[in-house]
Amino acid sequence: MPNRTPRLRGISVVVTRPAGQSARLREMIEVRGGTAVLLPLMTIEPVINPGLPNIERERICAVIFVSVNAVRLGLKAVRPLLPAGGAIIGVGPATVAALRTAGQMPMAMPDIDASSEGWLTTTVLSAAAVAGRVVVIVRGRGGRDLLTHTLRDRGAEVAHVEVYQRVPKPIAVGATLMAADVECPDVLVLTSAEAAEHLAHLLDAQGLQGLLAVPVAALSARIADRARDLGYGGRVEIAEEASDAGLLKAIERLTTAPPGAAGGP
Repeated sequence: MPNRTPRLRGISVVVTRPAGQSARLREMIEVRGGTAVLLPLMTIEPVINPGLPNIERERICAVIFVSVNAVRLGLKAVRPLLPAGGAIIGVGPATVAALRTAGQMPMAMPDIDASSEGWLTTTVLSAAAVAGRVVVIVRGRGGRDLLTHTLRDRGAEVAHVEVYQRVPKPIAVGATLMAADVECPDVLVLTSAEAAEHLAHLLDAQGLQGLLAVPVAALSARIADRARDLGYGGRVEIAEEASDAGLLKAIERLTTAPPGAAGGP
């Protein structure tokens, strides 16, 4: 774990990851002197009997897992589709680590960017590699379509296997903050567009619209853009990589940069 200095002493951070998926980020915040307030806005529920595409395995050139949840809830189901000699891809370092823990040999991440955008710059997903072949994307319901649209434009046939869904969770935001002895947090952590939407709805319904002005650490540029569209008016920092370490660095930038410093792109 990186440098455990008390850089976040006196700082309160609301972590909105689903229940059971926030322990590492919470520890990283707390060992630096901060207070992590867990506000699990969504539950991750498996899709029962996700349908597998009726495709010959020999036609599949790559299987892409978009998240740790995709690995955790989808690997067993899609194992018959994993291509012999083809590419097994994890989007983000945590997903790659989950694949390795599960005994798979995912492709090495791009040097600079392990996001969907980064993978689309690699040779393995180039038009020359995927045209006329099948790419299987393992994801949640309602997942983003960047990979799908781009790969189809490159001539690939894209099949989705949707193995989980995010379900909004009713939660009393004010009571959760009060229990943590936090009046107004210093940072909100948003790790999905759905969480950003649900939190905005809860704050409006519970008369806590002022919390929309709290600075945001966003897991991706897409989430940051959605937060701004929803009226989050505080400074936004985007994680440089889709991981807890990336989020921690975004939190530290928000809490150490001088007032008026520019946020993420």
